[in-house]
Amino acid sequence: MGKLIPYIDDKMIGDTMTEKIKNKMIEKALEKEINFVVKRPFLVLSVIVLSILLAAPGVLNLEQKLSLVDFLDKDCDAVKISNELEHIGVGSVSYIVIELPYEKINNENLTRIMKLQKELEKNPEITYTNSILNVIGSPNAVMLKNLPETEKTKFLFYKTDNSYKLIVYVYTKGEDLSSSEKLMRDIKGVVDKYDLSVRYGGTVPLQAEGRNMINTAGKKATIISLIAVFIILVLAFKKLFMPFLMLIPIGISIWWVLGFMGYSHIAITPVTVIFGSLLFGLGVDYSVHIVHRYNDEKDKGFYTAVKTAVTKTGKAIITTTFTTMAAFGSIIFVDSPALQDFGKICFIGMFFSMVSVLVVLPALISLKERKNMEKIKR
Repeated sequence: MGKLIPYIDDKMIGDTMTEKIKNKMIEKALEKEINFVVKRPFLVLSVIVLSILLAAPGVLNLEQKLSLVDFLDKDCDAVKISNELEHIGVGSVSYIVIELPYEKINNENLTRIMKLQKELEKNPEITYTNSILNVIGSPNAVMLKNLPETEKTKFLFYKTDNSYKLIVYVYTKGEDLSSSEKLMRDIKGVVDKYDLSVRYGGTVPLQAEGRNMINTAGKKATIISLIAVFIILVLAFKKLFMPFLMLIPIGISIWWVLGFMGYSHIAITPVTVIFGSLLFGLGVDYSVHIVHRYNDEKDKGFYTAVKTAVTKTGKAIITTTFTTMAAFGSIIFVDSPALQDFGKICFIGMFFSMVSVLVVLPALISLKERKNMEKIKR
């Protein structure tokens, strides 16, 4: 019997040739890039520093948006007060809840509350304030105590836990709450002068609490992920300095993303705030692959090792980057603006991570090896 010869048509040959040509083109491009980076690491890093400085104005102009109370801690005082008053129809305005034990409902304390309202109204961001004292027209404790309980509740003066709560509505200008934290500080600064037991609820306190939560959560998640990734890298490579170098490109890519967000008017929200820790987790893989290959090839000499690591591993990194970008890019087409922004920053973040690792990491390794060579010569 004759040998079976596998059938290979022209299309299969053409596809194989096309694939080889593509791989060669990518390899040549990566070779040119690594030649330039290794020969001129100071120039490359100078350009990177310049890009960091150019991104700074965008980072400084970052906006924050928060519209969902559900993202806040349920034990947050502003949320508790908002839920407590929801059943009696309090709207989305801000309010100050003044706790008054029955024995402290007197003309002196009511006069202080009326003065507090007048001082709050001096703030240019506050249009006016309102409470049951506006209804009765004077700080009359006897009249207030003698009101039927239904009337007291109607005007938001109600009894809980053996004390009364007097609600002061605070109406603010428009719906732009970008300065909610400052306004909340101003309100507290005025209220603190009057030595009253108060709690805060409504739009401005919730927005201020939410903006503070976004800042804290984003920084906390990024720092925790950075520490966790660094510890894992130290354990894996049994060195301290190389893991540090591996994380620098990812930190730079995160900074670039923040700059992109500022220039593109993409706000930090409870959805987008997690991108930093996400990029640390995904982007560091690129550094790991390159450094592992570099260590495997190191006995062939520094230049050959770096060149092989970038050209061979770089092809896989480019492919995985674009597939991941495609996955995140699909989120851009959903109907939710918050998720669209999340898709955009993850899409561009993966691209920045790839560029940073393929350019910055070889430059840093080059500088490190040059220093080692200088020490050996000495």
